[in-house]
Amino acid sequence: MEVTTSVKPRNALFRTGYPLATIHCYRNPADGKWWEPGMERECLSWRGHDHARGVTGFVRFIHAVGRLLTTTDLMNPFVSSTRTLELEDEDQTETTFTWICHEGQPLRDRLVYCEVYLLSDGRGTRPVYKVFLDRDDKVEATIECYDDRYVEISRMAAAAVAQAYKDEEAS
Repeated sequence: MEVTTSVKPRNALFRTGYPLATIHCYRNPADGKWWEPGMERECLSWRGHDHARGVTGFVRFIHAVGRLLTTTDLMNPFVSSTRTLELEDEDQTETTFTWICHEGQPLRDRLVYCEVYLLSDGRGTRPVYKVFLDRDDKVEATIECYDDRYVEISRMAAAAVAQAYKDEEAS
């Protein structure tokens, strides 16, 4: 299986990012206010919708993609699996799997960490998503989609995550 050249596409069709190193605020059930963990102060940055989310954003995105894919005939690239499709002329096997790599760009004396979610089928092995951590000197998880069949699902998943955060802020 040839992966070295196919896992470095140059053009992401969809991209979103979620902060990683910010404080994840919690809501105190006693007073209903948002507080910073271990601090005796209110977490005011939570109100800005894009701040103080911690690592939950990209995890929520991955889960939202999985839920949305249940209504399609597409495989979930975030879950390793294999299936055989019975086609008119021949059977075709599809496999999804993760490739952990370093993109090679130094960032504060280390390489950028990346997980590539691959799909292997009759058209070859290619990435569907890449998740970068601490990319471009930003402390965030950046998710990129490279398969046009998954772009609309990605947009819907990102919108679902954003709406979930808004709903939490409003409650």
